Amino acid sequence: MKRIAVWTAMFAFAPMMHAQYLTTWVASYGNDGSNCLREFPCRTFAAAYIKTDSQGTIRAIDAADYGVISITKPITLDGGDSGATIVATNKVGIVVTPGLTDVVNIRNINIHTYTPEAILVYMNGTSVANIENVAITGDLAGGGISALVNAPANSSEARLNLSNVSIAGTFTGVQMSAGRLTADRLTVHTKYNAFEVGKAAEKVVVRNSAFHASNNGDAIIIGNDKASVYPLSVVIDRCEFSQSNTGIMISQYASSPVISVYVSDSVITQNLSGIRFYGATPQAFSFRNNIIAGNVSDEPALTSASFK
Repeated sequence: MKRIAVWTAMFAFAPMMHAQYLTTWVASYGNDGSNCLREFPCRTFAAAYIKTDSQGTIRAIDAADYGVISITKPITLDGGDSGATIVATNKVGIVVTPGLTDVVNIRNINIHTYTPEAILVYMNGTSVANIENVAITGDLAGGGISALVNAPANSSEARLNLSNVSIAGTFTGVQMSAGRLTADRLTVHTKYNAFEVGKAAEKVVVRNSAFHASNNGDAIIIGNDKASVYPLSVVIDRCEFSQSNTGIMISQYASSPVISVYVSDSVITQNLSGIRFYGATPQAFSFRNNIIAGNVSDEPALTSASFK
């Protein structure tokens, strides 16, 4: 009878051990051994993630460092108004490895990175990663946001959306190496390159954003190489590129798909070079009221391509 009672208790407890919920919670006073519900929150994002169902949401109750997290399913990570933070030391703060059609949302989080990146997204299929109201700070060894190719033939329609994101104090800012990007209100101030676009990236739209890279890096580098897969189209609207080595650098590898860059209502100033073209001549088009002035050299320096 005693053995039967023990087995009954084990089976009764088993569903609780593996239970997943649509909404889980973390708090500074939480315990990772709990069920992560509002009344019994977990202490880390990683623990709450295990107990959160696909399509579910992890929320923070108060301000604390909730640790790094790896995301491999459609989920929302939302710090709300809590002041939730991730401190990443020798680890990526948030790694997103979505399924082919997954949608991952990251909102209202502060991330401080020492090395390597604050957020790493592997672009896959038609997956979408939405990053909103995120502030990234770091030392000179860390990076901001990187979007890397999962497989070239499997990433061209994957999308990364950035809205109201700031990156400051890191070595690099945004590295877009795959898929498609839409960014609005993106502010980047780095020691080296603030924004890099190329390789397997295909379509990029950036609006209402500012990029500064000190004098050791470029505000934006748009380029490809012999491994590039897709024609690259970049739309820049109402942006600022300043306080950098080069405001806009466009590097076209001769035998790779063509790069097309469209710039409108933007300011390129206070750089050593305003605009530079490197390699083969890309397609660069200027529309409406661009201001290209106040640089040590305003005009393209390496080719005869015009940018008026």
